[in-house]
Amino acid sequence: MNDELVHIGKGEEINEFASRVQEFFNYFDLMFLIDGNSEQLLSDTLKSLKDKINRNESALPLIIAMGGHYESGIDRAKIDEVESLLNLLKARKKLRVETQTSYEKQKNNLELLSLFGI
Repeated sequence: MNDELVHIGKGEEINEFASRVQEFFNYFDLMFLIDGNSEQLLSDTLKSLKDKINRNESALPLIIAMGGHYESGIDRAKIDEVESLLNLLKARKKLRVETQTSYEKQKNNLELLSLFGI
């Protein structure tokens, strides 16, 4: 009986987590998919961050000689974040297309069945 209560508790926890993830996806879609520029802006940001790292790393001897310090770790973490957002955006777009395609196929199948009185 105790195991059943733990399992029920886990189910509620999973449902709550799934609800939060769905809310996040809804928010993400509102923020990024409505604006047609988001993918391009994220790509431009990614390129800029990579250019910044390349520029600063190529100038590193000069920066050090002048008493400066450059650590690329934070910029590399930002690149990871932007790449993740870009990948999520592409995945959400793909899911939207696949969902629409599936819906259209199902609709066509139902119309075909209704023509035959089924």
